[in-house]
Amino acid sequence: MLLSKGHAATALYAVYAGIGILDNTDVENFCEPESPLQSHPEPPLTLMPTGSLGNGISIANGVILASRIRGSTTRVAVVVGDGEINEGSVWEAIATASHHKLWEIIVLVDANGRQLSGPSSSIKNMEPLVDKFEAFGWRVLETDNRLEDIVLALKKCEDWGYGPSAIIVRWDSANRER
Repeated sequence: MLLSKGHAATALYAVYAGIGILDNTDVENFCEPESPLQSHPEPPLTLMPTGSLGNGISIANGVILASRIRGSTTRVAVVVGDGEINEGSVWEAIATASHHKLWEIIVLVDANGRQLSGPSSSIKNMEPLVDKFEAFGWRVLETDNRLEDIVLALKKCEDWGYGPSAIIVRWDSANRER
């Protein structure tokens, strides 16, 4: 799992605490000067630092291609934000994944409608996201921001087994699939 959306570090830390990688003391000291848990996760708590937006999908592509060269298979899920996808490098990485038929990648777009400077739609409207991903040759699902729905969507993506997959996680919509 790559957390390209660094501002979601608290969710990553909560998962780590839930599975025993972190203890409660670490979590309670989140963002304190001496804490290992800062506002953006860094190695060794994550594969990559997440200070620069737009790098997660490119890194996932590289991990998958390197895995193929070694003769193995590595599945990679990447969480990106709907503000982050304003970056041109994200769409270059999306095109690259499609070109190389990287069926091992699943991108989850946290489509919460917000980014650092305000509503995503007023800063740079990237909708319709489903159509954009499909235009690049990706299989796309839309789902609500509910754990059980996201898990089901991830399982469906694993079953497809060809080409890259994206899950658009909506905060205010009904479950949809295309």
